[in-house]
Amino acid sequence: MHDSAGQQPQIIYRTASSRDLLAAGSIYLRAFPDSVRALRSPHLTPLAVADLLRAPLAADPGCITAAEAGAGQLVGYVIAPRDAGKIASTTLRTGLLLAWLWRWVTGRYRLSPWGALRISLDKIHTGGAWRIPGGDCPARVISIAVDLAWQGRGIGRALLTTALARLHGLGVARVRLEVRPQNAAARHLYESMGFAEIGGFSDSRGPWLVMVGATSPKAES
Repeated sequence: MHDSAGQQPQIIYRTASSRDLLAAGSIYLRAFPDSVRALRSPHLTPLAVADLLRAPLAADPGCITAAEAGAGQLVGYVIAPRDAGKIASTTLRTGLLLAWLWRWVTGRYRLSPWGALRISLDKIHTGGAWRIPGGDCPARVISIAVDLAWQGRGIGRALLTTALARLHGLGVARVRLEVRPQNAAARHLYESMGFAEIGGFSDSRGPWLVMVGATSPKAES
């Protein structure tokens, strides 16, 4: 993590491509062990996560920002499509759903039937955010993760700032996200960047808080 001079390597924030998805999948598995345990799939592969990330990337190329350290090492990512509503139709239109099913039944994901059912049901529950007053903005921060060894260095804030700037440049004024109530660090980050809670909903793993924020301090002035 350090160069020969003992200094921190520079972090580069760039648009991610499909080549980055396996590394992003590995980061997710390390950063969110509780979510993995809830799927009862202790040997879940990075490919399982990577393939899920292909859907937003296909729906909105450029929606994933990667944080890269020295030697091309991916240390974090954020997924923020300008219209999350297009992801489901893209999944069907591009054949991604069939590819997921094939890889699951052939054991490439090592995802238990219970885990597959839980993911499917939770995707349905997430739609509840749209029914909350103020929660109907299409843009959404779907996921943000920083590898464990790189947390506490401001990478998450920089990733979110970069994603919001991109959305603002595309003419998007407001963006929605969901966060677990117990994730104090993430809630503090979002609140410090102007996100406000507008309601909540629950899925099979417990409650979510729904927050909405401006993509720029001037976006809603």
